[in-house]
Amino acid sequence: MALDIVLCRRCQARIRWAFTPAGRRMPLDADPDPEGNVYWGPTPEDPHRLARVDRDLVAAALTGQLSGDVYMPHHATCGNPPPRGPRQPRPPKPTPPSPQLGLDLGQ
Repeated sequence: MALDIVLCRRCQARIRWAFTPAGRRMPLDADPDPEGNVYWGPTPEDPHRLARVDRDLVAAALTGQLSGDVYMPHHATCGNPPPRGPRQPRPPKPTPPSPQLGLDLGQ
């Protein structure tokens, strides 16, 4: 197994971790998949190998115009995904302070 390939903690499938341009980690299935929607590789604007969800980059990679590969995000294929519970309600937005009614009505 390559050094950058690990096992998913939930389903034990082979995955690799990639970084997005924002610096976040994204789990990808270990092997390239032409059905995927994630381009993992350099672009003409950025030589770093980053994961990008971009339809144009995926199409360019599939036609051989870019040197990167297309992968499926592991979230889409995990055999034992984490349970989805009810969404936690957002805390209410703070209400702005009410303006002081310092009106002088000539009294």
